[in-house]
Amino acid sequence: MAVNCNEGTLGAYIPDQNNPWDISKILFLFRRIGFSIKYKEVKNYLNFNPSDLIDQIFEEALNMPISPDPGWANFDNTDFTASGKNRGAFFRDHQKIVFEDFLNNGLRERLTLFLGGLRKARALLEKPYCSFGMPRKLLSILLFRFTS
Repeated sequence: MAVNCNEGTLGAYIPDQNNPWDISKILFLFRRIGFSIKYKEVKNYLNFNPSDLIDQIFEEALNMPISPDPGWANFDNTDFTASGKNRGAFFRDHQKIVFEDFLNNGLRERLTLFLGGLRKARALLEKPYCSFGMPRKLLSILLFRFTS
């Protein structure tokens, strides 16, 4: 029987004979914690303890080198104007960096999207109205829970 985490408790997953650590659990983990995984890589993780695998994923995210800024990252309006009609190329370069990071950096990029969403939500709270029809009180409760 499935456990509803809204009504049940959350505890560490400990594999046993009735609930084994298998390919479906690994795929589930990587879909939730990153942007999935290549199927041919899944078998590499069958011998891992689930807790050790999660620790490894977080360690890799923490130790991953920061992606380089595009060459125009510190341009001001004068620099952009002097560069001619290269704005489209600048945009494509940045887009390429971002999408390569999404494909290669898993958890770190997933957290980047999540934290970027929190920043947007905080900005919405500072406005006299709240966008997307979300009540201000609900938005402030969600922000408090994720940032406390």
